[in-house]
Amino acid sequence: MNQSVHKFRTAIVFSTMLLLPVATNAMEPPADYLQYCSGCHGKNGMGDGPLAANMKDKPADLTAITHFYKGKFPTKVIRQAISGTATDRTIAQFHGPVDMPVWGKVFRDQDGDFIAARRIDALVDYLKSIQK
Repeated sequence: MNQSVHKFRTAIVFSTMLLLPVATNAMEPPADYLQYCSGCHGKNGMGDGPLAANMKDKPADLTAITHFYKGKFPTKVIRQAISGTATDRTIAQFHGPVDMPVWGKVFRDQDGDFIAARRIDALVDYLKSIQK
């Protein structure tokens, strides 16, 4: 690959990263959380979103993930659940096609693998920041 093309691609990737939806502080959800998650899980992640009352199963309280995993936030597990890459059926059940869409596929379809991974990272970081 010629050097100017490589520099151009690097500049595009870097500038795109600046536009990623990330939280500016621990209590501010990223735009993707507000758009894709808060309807069910609520703005604060407690499973009390406006759509929760209409669901057969109550959405998870996302502020209790660390408690559920005995005091340790399971970053890899949560990333796999959101991205749809979980091979363990126990993990995969949290984000399946029945009630819970696999947002990683949506993000990859919209933006490709690289940007989708950054969007998922922002969601994981936010979820980690709201643990009780």
